[in-house]
Amino acid sequence: MSPCFKKRAMSMAVAFLSLTAHGIATRDHDGVEHPRDFDRLINTLEPHADREHEVWAFHAALLCVHAQAQGVYPPDGPVTDFWSIVQHYAEALSRR
Repeated sequence: MSPCFKKRAMSMAVAFLSLTAHGIATRDHDGVEHPRDFDRLINTLEPHADREHEVWAFHAALLCVHAQAQGVYPPDGPVTDFWSIVQHYAEALSRR
């Protein structure tokens, strides 16, 4: 993947993380007219970034900070990649 894609992917992660952090704090993840905030990055990047791409690590790390502050914790046991952690949080937030 090109360096340009990496910059764009990280920029999108920052934008979607700001929406998700707000949603976690307010427990309002939208989802009425648009995808839920925590689904937006996944839906946007998943077709283009493989599971080992660093954008998933970046997203997982910051999502972890905001989610844990509201009582949503990382998965138990080992995980195979950062994409799986992002998916775990998306599923956990969807149940709140």
